[in-house]
Amino acid sequence: MAEIALPPIQKKFYMSEIEYNAVSERNRIIAHKYIDSLSNGTRKLSASTITYNSRIMGFALRNVKSDFNSLTVEDIDDFIYAVSNWVREKDGKPVADSTKKQYYIGFKRFLYWYGKRYKDKKADYRDLAELIEVSGKAEPKSVDDLLTDAEIKQMLLATEQFRDSHRNKALIAVLAESGCRIGELVGCNIKDLVEINRDMYRLTLPDGKTGTRTIILCSSKPYIKEYLRHGHPSPENPESPLWVAKLRGKFSQMRYFTIYTVIRKAAKAAGINKRVHPHLFRHTAATRLISSGLSAPRVKNILGWAPNSVMTSVYVHLDDTDKIAASEELNGIVDKKVNAKGLEVGKCPNCWETVPATSIYCFNCGCGLTEATKQVDNTIIEALTTYFAQNPDMQDSLMKNILNLAQK
Repeated sequence: MAEIALPPIQKKFYMSEIEYNAVSERNRIIAHKYIDSLSNGTRKLSASTITYNSRIMGFALRNVKSDFNSLTVEDIDDFIYAVSNWVREKDGKPVADSTKKQYYIGFKRFLYWYGKRYKDKKADYRDLAELIEVSGKAEPKSVDDLLTDAEIKQMLLATEQFRDSHRNKALIAVLAESGCRIGELVGCNIKDLVEINRDMYRLTLPDGKTGTRTIILCSSKPYIKEYLRHGHPSPENPESPLWVAKLRGKFSQMRYFTIYTVIRKAAKAAGINKRVHPHLFRHTAATRLISSGLSAPRVKNILGWAPNSVMTSVYVHLDDTDKIAASEELNGIVDKKVNAKGLEVGKCPNCWETVPATSIYCFNCGCGLTEATKQVDNTIIEALTTYFAQNPDMQDSLMKNILNLAQK
């Protein structure tokens, strides 16, 4: 059997899903061969997708008691019953319909694969697969299920109490603005982030479902800048992963599960009761863009939807110029009719750097941004002015030290 190309943690999970749940040696071998075919097939699948399919196979192994080479209609009924009545262990609530749909689709694909691999089973297994009916359209998201601007801001503020707050705020801000897929985001390196102008970054997403694409980041730029200045270990290295986590004393690329944990902890700390997960930011961003009045092709291009997306039957290729214009409109940099609300940003009154709405000081020049910090600044300035007036020698000594540091 060929070696499956997965990161160690995900490979360990994949192996345990199959080894622990297999009811027979035959099923174990078949399940391994199927996952192996996903990993080494002509269609490139991400590690997360392969791991997700191993979870589906683990579920099937638990709930289908017959050998996979002799499945019957009753076995398919057992699988359908198990999925349709599936509840979460932690709270007893039904599993989301979208998750159930993915499990139906995943097991159907396995049945088609098995029938194709073993020609004498092709007709029978095709018929078995057709017994699993999957709704063509997903249920529309309720507005109440989406994240509000206030909730996103609460998450940004709440994450300040945790380690790696600069990184976590940047991550939340980018997800909220762009709605990009986690699988696209985790593969980015420093070199993929390019500053277009004072207000914007261009981020190249190297591994999207529709291939490599770029997104324009405006409202999240100040959060990214803070992260690169104060949270990233090697922002000057173009080959360094953009999103890093420290594990056993070493920095490495963040994984999906780490990002999921960051989002969940921030939502819990912010007091948000709804189920918050990384993909919810994509639903929220899509709704915001569509409701803003942007044309369907522009929204489709920004979110990286495939040409055959049900969003629209017309696909027009738009370059970065159009994306920049859309981002300017959405963030109020130019006065256009589109005015969709998103992450709030401000301008430092001293240096005019774009700053996060949650900041109390400008990260560029240190100027106070709230009335409270301005009062503190004024109090400190007045106290220092009085002190140096009374101690001129100290002022001269301080100026010499500053000049010496500047010359080094």
